Amino acid sequence: MKTKKLILIVLLLSSPAFFLTSCFKADYYPCIRPRGNVLEETRITPSFSGIELRMHAKVFVKKGDTLSVKIEAPENYLEYIDAHVSGNILLIDNSRCFSSNQGDVIINITTPTLTSLKISGSGNIEVYDQFDAETFKTDISGSGNIYVKTNSQIVDSHISGSGNIEIEGFTTDQSISISGSGDYKAFGLISDHADAHISGSGSCSVYAEETLKVRISGSGDVRYKGHPAIDVSISGSGKVINAN
Repeated sequence: MKTKKLILIVLLLSSPAFFLTSCFKADYYPCIRPRGNVLEETRITPSFSGIELRMHAKVFVKKGDTLSVKIEAPENYLEYIDAHVSGNILLIDNSRCFSSNQGDVIINITTPTLTSLKISGSGNIEVYDQFDAETFKTDISGSGNIYVKTNSQIVDSHISGSGNIEIEGFTTDQSISISGSGDYKAFGLISDHADAHISGSGSCSVYAEETLKVRISGSGDVRYKGHPAIDVSISGSGKVINAN
């Protein structure tokens, strides 16, 4: 009987389920509640041309010759907020979860160049000044919000989820891909050509002067201003609306 019990214990300890449960418990930490004063901390980083936000935070970007990354947060949050550059992209992330709707994290960034913005999650990025680039890219996976002004040859935007992107400025070509219920607002982005693809219930507003290509699968809609030649293909109840 003792031998059988010993074999059973060994089998349980060696099973994948045991190790998965043990790892889960070992890695689990409760979310941190804000404590102490709100402090500002400056992070020293090498130069970058893109920003990727992977946590819930408010990011404000302005143009300037001197690079600067400043984080405002409750003092017990700061040690868990990481800002580092990888592949010319400033990655902003947190290693511990923070209690939702409490102790907002604010990140103020000054940079001379900016060519891409990406959000994974529910954060917000707002760009105060206009940045010029050959190609400017925006990307949201989740429910975040991006607002930016740019003067670029190409503007390339992607939304997966319920995020919102608002863009102003000038471009020759803009392309938009929405998967989900996201909202792309670009009446203020004057372009010659626009290419919009929507899968789901997303909404897209564009200004195009020469050509507009629309592909909709689902109930999404594209509103346009300008007087472009239009190429439309719709599968579902989607709509293309003249908003002039």
